[in-house]
Amino acid sequence: AAAKISDLTDALAAACGKLEADLDAVPGDALTAMRYCHDVLLPDMAEARKSADALETLTADDCWPFPTYADLLFSV
Repeated sequence: AAAKISDLTDALAAACGKLEADLDAVPGDALTAMRYCHDVLLPDMAEARKSADALETLTADDCWPFPTYADLLFSV
């Protein structure tokens, strides 16, 4: 499990790095920026989410620093 967590953490860090770089390149024109966000940033976020979702299932609840889906859905 530790090797899998390490691999997923590396993948998440890489995906976040790509997202950060792509955020820095958002065009200034509104219409072009909208298309860029759809075509570039949304796929970047989906890639980061894959690793984060997998990490959530492998990490003990008391070590997970973010709200879980259950927390978001049922802690009203």
